Amino acid sequence: IKDTIITDCRKSEVWKIMILDPFTTKLLSSCCKMSDLMAEKITIVEDLFKSREPVPEMKAIYFMSPTAKCVDSFIADFKTNPKYKAAYVYFTDYCPDDLFNNMKLYCSKYIRVCKEININFMPLEAQGKTQAQLLILERGFDPVSPLLHELTYQAMVYDLIDIQNDTYKYKSKDGSEKQAVLNEEDMLWVRLRHKHIAEVSEQIPKMVKEISASKKQPDGKITIRNLAEMMKKMPSIRKQLTEKTAHLQLAEDCMQCFSNNVEKLCKAEQDLAVGSDVEGLKVKDPMRTLLPVLLYPYSTQDKIRAVLLYIFSLGGSPQQHTLFNS
Repeated sequence: IKDTIITDCRKSEVWKIMILDPFTTKLLSSCCKMSDLMAEKITIVEDLFKSREPVPEMKAIYFMSPTAKCVDSFIADFKTNPKYKAAYVYFTDYCPDDLFNNMKLYCSKYIRVCKEININFMPLEAQGKTQAQLLILERGFDPVSPLLHELTYQAMVYDLIDIQNDTYKYKSKDGSEKQAVLNEEDMLWVRLRHKHIAEVSEQIPKMVKEISASKKQPDGKITIRNLAEMMKKMPSIRKQLTEKTAHLQLAEDCMQCFSNNVEKLCKAEQDLAVGSDVEGLKVKDPMRTLLPVLLYPYSTQDKIRAVLLYIFSLGGSPQQHTLFNS
């Protein structure tokens, strides 16, 4: 986006309008703010599919998906009475020839730029500052890793907790419904998500103690109830504590799931994956490690993961093994 749309905008000193479809609206929102667009002389952002007032003296940037619906809406803006002075068109992916030809037929004299920028996906996290190399490998290179329960904070949250649309819903101690959106706006989530759950469980209470100490609150065991009391007494720190309360509750939920079910399962998974136990002793009979998992009321998905690990531990594939043929 920066190397194409924004760079092209900088070539012109005139203010422009940006037209987005629902997907590109979400895509753009994930990586920049309205203030960033204003700095690039984009004054208005509008919905491609909604009724819009013509602004014939201004140029328009169309950032859209290469679908018939999007292209038809674009053509409608210029076919009879042009709504804008000119169009700069950017597709998120390859535009089929028939759609491109329709645009050329009706709108060619208004189109100043038409590019495919190949960004038909939603970035889930902000990119780090350091340079890195991306290696693309087939799954056969490492079939084991996706089957293991990962114990970093983000992985545990999405594996063990019911997260819908990146939103964590929970009940406060007074019984009221609360929710926290786990995204780039939540700086505590960004800071902690790739850390081990044990480290997260230590850090959040420590952060809360630092806040309470700065407000001359007595140290002690940090609980959700204590935080609620602190927020009532000190409205000035409510925002800081609300964020940390959500993550304290979320970390507690993860640890409770881990203690109740996942801890023993993780041990069995690691033994099957590595071929030795925590003391370094070789696992001589992987079936003895697998059977307790199959007999315990774990979820079907967890049992399938364990069976696959068992098969890979023997150097086989699911197609070759009798468990899948019986």
